[in-house]
Order: sequence, then C-alpha cells, then structure tokens
Amino acid sequence: MAEDRDRPQPGEKSETVSAARDMVGGWAAKALASVTSSRQPFANLVAMSDMYEIEASEMALRRSHRSDVRDFAQQMIRDHKKTTEELKSMLGAMNQPMTLPQKPNALFQVLLDDLAGASDDSFDKRYIAQQQETHDVAIRLVEHYRDHGDDTALRELCKLALPVLEHHKHMIEHIAEAA
Repeated sequence: MAEDRDRPQPGEKSETVSAARDMVGGWAAKALASVTSSRQPFANLVAMSDMYEIEASEMALRRSHRSDVRDFAQQMIRDHKKTTEELKSMLGAMNQPMTLPQKPNALFQVLLDDLAGASDDSFDKRYIAQQQETHDVAIRLVEHYRDHGDDTALRELCKLALPVLEHHKHMIEHIAEAA
C-alpha cells in the first residue's frame, strides 16, 4: 500500500511527512471544533480527544528522554481519564443517554501513528508539537461549545474543563520553551 510506505515507521526520520500530517490533522480538527455545537458530536470529539491524549501520553512515558515531558504526560493521563469519567457520568445520567466512541477517529489516529513513527531522537519534539496543536484545538472546541452548545449540562462541564485545558496549554508552552 502506498499509504503505508508514506507513513513514518518507528525509528524513521521522515519529519517532513510527520509535520505535514500534524498540520492537516490540526486544520481538520480546528474546522470541527468551530462548528460543533450539538451534544453528540461534541461528546464524541471530547471522548476521542481524551483517548488520543491518554495514548499519546502513555507513549511519552515509554519513549521520552526528558523528565519534564514525562511529568507532563503523567498529568495528561490523570486529567484526561478524569474528564472521560465525568463525561461518561454526565451522559449516563441524562434522559437520553448516549454511548461514546471506543477508539479515536481517523484524525486522531493519524497523530498517534505519526507519534509512534517518530525517531527516538525526535520523539520529544514531535510529542510537544502535537500537544501544542491539540490543546489549541481542545480549547477552541470547549470555548465554542460553552458559548453555542445545545446542552446546558455540557456547557457547564465546559466551564469547568476550560481552566484545566488552559493550564495544560501553559505547561506545554513552558516545556517547548525549555527545549
């Protein structure tokens, strides 16, 4: 498959392909974040974002050479597991419960595959870049739903989640500056 040949494999140094995949994924996620004001699509994006954050951060715990990146990854796992549980609890208590996706969509999977394909020397740089982009998108998604969402309870959850996401963004910017 041509698609598999273009995807960086573990240890491969195709950073141009990686950067392009991150950029395309970021643009698509920003477009989704700016138009998501319905409960089901919003909840699905939050769930998939949490899955991405947890899986990417577990990878960072295994592969990162930097203690600050590993510390950040541990906090991401802890905070995004909490968000997932809060979302599941809220959705389960609604009159119209809904199920959440069990795996990331194609956009998040591209990011995970790209991160898995980063060389050992470029892993930290790739993880930091992805975290900067995904937290920008998450903040935009949550702000948009807080202001335009169709479900009052989820809008309230957004008000609680936004300071946490902004703190994550501040943390990853600080880590990027130290690189």
